[in-house]
Amino acid sequence: MVAAPAAAQTCTFNLCPSGRTWIGGGTDAKGPWGSCSWCSWGYCAHEITRCPAGSTLDGPTGQCTWDVCGGCGGELPLCETPARFTGSGVDAIGRFAVCTIGPVPPGDYLAHSVERCAAGWTLQLATGQCRKDCLADLVIRRTFLRNASGAVVTSVRASQRYSVCAEVFNAGSSAAGPSQLRGGGLGVPTAPTAPTPALIAGASAIVCLAYPTTPSPGTWRTGLEADFAFAVGESSDANNGATVTVIVTP
Repeated sequence: MVAAPAAAQTCTFNLCPSGRTWIGGGTDAKGPWGSCSWCSWGYCAHEITRCPAGSTLDGPTGQCTWDVCGGCGGELPLCETPARFTGSGVDAIGRFAVCTIGPVPPGDYLAHSVERCAAGWTLQLATGQCRKDCLADLVIRRTFLRNASGAVVTSVRASQRYSVCAEVFNAGSSAAGPSQLRGGGLGVPTAPTAPTPALIAGASAIVCLAYPTTPSPGTWRTGLEADFAFAVGESSDANNGATVTVIVTP
């Protein structure tokens, strides 16, 4: 048996329908399956159920996830059955679709609702489908220091010039255009910046910030921020930061 269709534009949904309880699952020649149980009038039963085609079962939780949610460009319907897509438009908030149920009862009235795609999805006005956005996502994968000679070091000498370097990685599903990396002050009047080149999805670049001098001897920490000027449209701007420890010796 196949589970009932999930609510529209929902990536993850319960395998067992309302009123039935997930009691575990397994895998056979046809793939993952789950068992859903219910009781009525003192009698209990269970049935073997599978996620709909195009979705994958997570065994520990008993939830199905639509495969199109794992990448970008996939589409899910916005209107939930039995509602149907009957129109769309754009207002001050953004794109919306009109979902209609009826006539209810047959020959009587129609019920309409205005629905919007979830964040990270864009409504296709002609079809009422939500398309998952293909966006870049810049993160700082690692940081390190270089001394005045360009060698990688774990500490720098006081009052000497050095560089704070970062590997900026595009973890998104679309290319990122050029951007800027910014560091903290650490004893200089203006926080340094350096250009980050355009990065295709899955690519990275080493970007170094030049510091003409150091703070006083000691252990310091400073922040780094990829795309600090928001030049790149990203799936998340909340993961652009990192910290680096700068040990200054006499």
